[in-house]
Amino acid sequence: SGWADELAALDARLAGDEYGEEFLIAILAVAAARHIFPNSAQPDGGARFARLLSHRAGYSPDITESAVALARYCHVPAEDNPVISKLLVASLIVDMRCVARTAEVFGVDTARFRQRCCALDCWDGPFEPSGIPEEASPHVRRRVVEAVVERVVPVDEVEAYARSLASDTIGHMIVTVGIPGAGKTTWVERVLGSVPIVSTDRLRGVLLGDATDQSRNDMIISRSIAAAESIAASGRTVVFDATNTNHRGRERIRRALRRSGARSTMVYFDTSLDEALRRNMIRPRAVPDEVIRKFYRRLEAPRPDEADTTVIVSNVWDQPRIRRYGCELRIRDAIPVEDVGAYLR
Repeated sequence: SGWADELAALDARLAGDEYGEEFLIAILAVAAARHIFPNSAQPDGGARFARLLSHRAGYSPDITESAVALARYCHVPAEDNPVISKLLVASLIVDMRCVARTAEVFGVDTARFRQRCCALDCWDGPFEPSGIPEEASPHVRRRVVEAVVERVVPVDEVEAYARSLASDTIGHMIVTVGIPGAGKTTWVERVLGSVPIVSTDRLRGVLLGDATDQSRNDMIISRSIAAAESIAASGRTVVFDATNTNHRGRERIRRALRRSGARSTMVYFDTSLDEALRRNMIRPRAVPDEVIRKFYRRLEAPRPDEADTTVIVSNVWDQPRIRRYGCELRIRDAIPVEDVGAYLR
């Protein structure tokens, strides 16, 4: 009965307002976490429930990640004195206005939270310190923000640091993200042509004799990342072609990017499960359908803070979209695929 009463109260608070799917998933997940763990906060605030609910309901990975972020951060407005770095990092991942709106459904007064975010310049968009030159690239912007958030660079040295980064000769690592059958390798070979490709499947074939052998996965991934890092560190462009379907796994790539100083692009294949299964039927090395379904259930779409640029490729390959790291989280309309190829090279 307590659960029913809480749902009824939430329904009353939502009445008359327009809420997208990600809001509703997050709200239901947080309510469930509070009901199941009444005496202690669930460590992730309901994010795990949000992912489970979204997958069960059949929502896309993009909506899932938005719901997960809202569930994870909607508790912050209720904190008396949230750590500044937590607010800044959250703003790079999710719209803080959406966080406040979600918290308000649970009766949280968000006025103080809004004032704090406004003071930190992370209310209307992702945090970006003043002093970054207007012409700065997404790579420079991301490096500067990371340095300020981690207190490596003082705010009064932002402009000098940004200009020093802009003068560097750097490589470029392009990272594919997508489930088996999404068309990653085919798209990369078609669009990028002669750019060197480091492929985990190819390395498995060379070292293990079978491109689908997962028995030495950690070793294969470590060697592949090291090879891609070496090429990028030399100032060249390289593609790291693998599934890279979760945030934790991609964190290893981010560390490699930091070491090499290379700019980064993630090419995210937002392919539907049905389309991936269809393509798998006609690929030379088909994998079991259940493997593809398993990858799809665990797929975590790239967050806005994970790369300098994210290219989003849907089922229609010729209409990719681009999300650049900067002062807003919106995604550009579809652009010609040849323009993407020219940019990535």
